Amino acid sequence: MAGRTIEDIDAGMTGLSETFGHDFAKDGLPQGHFKIATGTLGKHFSVEDDGLHAMCRGVARYRDAAVGLGFEASGDFDISAKFRNLVTECAEGDSNTIALRVAFADKIGTRCSLRRSLG
Repeated sequence: MAGRTIEDIDAGMTGLSETFGHDFAKDGLPQGHFKIATGTLGKHFSVEDDGLHAMCRGVARYRDAAVGLGFEASGDFDISAKFRNLVTECAEGDSNTIALRVAFADKIGTRCSLRRSLG
């Protein structure tokens, strides 16, 4: 087998951090780490003392605002997100959803998402 061996790869992983964490309240929205994927900063998103705020009013019963990573991650890893003081509002009979979307760098552009209804 040509190229690096499993032992070489494992040896190189000792210097990697086990987690990537970010606190929007503490560190804001650094351009190198995150990007506004849907919506605009100032109109749909704002960085406040207590973190990142998103606000978008639904048009025709659907509206989307999204923040994404500004870099690619690869390997075998878990993804988790925590929200402090998450507040959502919607019109009676409608619902809010929060989602985690992942786009793979494969040839066919596989995408998947997990969604949770908030009310």
